[in-house]
Amino acid sequence: MRALPLCLAILSASPAAAFICPDPDPVRDFQAIAASPHGFVVVWGDLSATGAGQESGTVLQMPMRVQGRQLGRAGFTTPVTLDFTLRHDCGTALSCPVAAAEGEALVFLRREGEGLVLEPGLCSERAHFGIDRATLDAVAACHGRGDCD
Repeated sequence: MRALPLCLAILSASPAAAFICPDPDPVRDFQAIAASPHGFVVVWGDLSATGAGQESGTVLQMPMRVQGRQLGRAGFTTPVTLDFTLRHDCGTALSCPVAAAEGEALVFLRREGEGLVLEPGLCSERAHFGIDRATLDAVAACHGRGDCD
C-alpha cells in the first residue's frame, strides 16, 4: 500500500466518462438516494481533506470533512460539520480520479456503520460542484414536499 497525494482524492470521473454519463442532475440523483435502502445525509458546504489518502487494491480512500448546511424538511437550514471518508473505486479506467476534491459542493453521504462515506460514482452522481441556489431549492422541494419535477 502506498500513500496517495491529495490530488488523487477526486470526485470527477475521467473525460471518457462524459461520453457515457448523463448531464449532471442533483434532483434526479437525490431521488435515486431517496429510493435506496441505505441511509444518506445530504449536505451543501465546503469540503476539505483532513488526512492522507490510502490505497488498497483499486480503492482510494481519504478522510474528509464537510462544513455547511444539512438538508431537512425546511431546506438546507441545519449547520453541520461532518467527517466522512471519500472512497473512490478505480477498478476501471473510466472511474479513476482526475480533479481535486476540495471546495463547495452538494454531497450525498451514505451512512456506513458509525460513519459516513462519499462514493462519488462513475458519473459523480453523489457529489455536485458549482451548484446554484435554484438547484439547492429544487433538491429541498423534492425532499420536503415531494415536488421533484
